[in-house]
Amino acid sequence: MPIYYLDTSALLKYYIQEPGTDFMVELLESNAARDQFLTSTFALLELSSAIFRRFHVQTARDIQLRFDEDTGVRFNFWPLDMVVLSYAVASVRDFRLRTGDMVHLSSALTIVAINNNIGDSFMVSSDKELLNAAASTDLIALDPQAPDSLDLINQLRSSGQ
Repeated sequence: MPIYYLDTSALLKYYIQEPGTDFMVELLESNAARDQFLTSTFALLELSSAIFRRFHVQTARDIQLRFDEDTGVRFNFWPLDMVVLSYAVASVRDFRLRTGDMVHLSSALTIVAINNNIGDSFMVSSDKELLNAAASTDLIALDPQAPDSLDLINQLRSSGQ
């Protein structure tokens, strides 16, 4: 069963029209029933902070409401707990990522380990450093902004991933 871990940069593209939005709409709205979409509870803060800094209050509230309505429907949250934090602290020397990116990578890798889902798990992000770190692990890196991203997701789905 494919697991797609969505970092905040990917989630934002679903709610705000920008490069990569078409990919995120395709990924989340045309998904196979077996696809799972997860993000960290940390994304609640990151997304809220990003939209309220970027938009006027009413527009930000509208985006936040859409995000809240999609919770549990389009995607679910993985808790930012001591397991994730311990993994992040232990791994920060290896990956040298910013704090938020380390939380996302550690969350995704914890999900893969708990679900024993190696080879069928994806990190969806537009953060190049996070994607490079993910690609060095058991995660398949997907960049919504990559020119071939829509073709790639359709190819993965048709091949059963």
